Amino acid sequence: MEKIKYDDMEIFISDDVLEEDIELCKQTGDALNEVLQSKFIRLIWGPLSEDLTDYLNARKSLSANQKFAILHAHGSEEHDASLKERRGWFYRDGNKTELVQKWINRYDGKYFCLVLCLCNPGWRTVTTKKSVLLIPDNIISVLRVERGDLNWTVLYKGEEINNYTARYETEKIKQKS
Repeated sequence: MEKIKYDDMEIFISDDVLEEDIELCKQTGDALNEVLQSKFIRLIWGPLSEDLTDYLNARKSLSANQKFAILHAHGSEEHDASLKERRGWFYRDGNKTELVQKWINRYDGKYFCLVLCLCNPGWRTVTTKKSVLLIPDNIISVLRVERGDLNWTVLYKGEEINNYTARYETEKIKQKS
């Protein structure tokens, strides 16, 4: 797992996904930093509604740490036989398989928002105690974004913030500040 730092986000990228992105850069001649930034703008901010974006910005204004942490890996419901937990959502980093919730627990509260940029074929849900959480509803790809087939679930302390509740929650935050 590599950690790539930007001003407002840190990307935790699995070794195998990093290799794929480096190979893409070789083919296109683009710099890795540009490819990653462009990818996340399209994958994350593209599908989010204006109301959800406003909610995230309002919630961010209350946070001491305003950085996003992005887990970028291949996600599945598969697992290593060595793991005691056999049901759940997992990510791969090279030959190693970890529970997504374990990564969340490690970084919860250290970042304003945790973004799970990995496939969620089983529509699994995970939770945080302090950070905002963005979870994909399905398989992640730029093609799905362009077709409108990718949605993000926004969770804060176990509560789902959706297009219907985002305005109300944003107003509550603004009244507090």
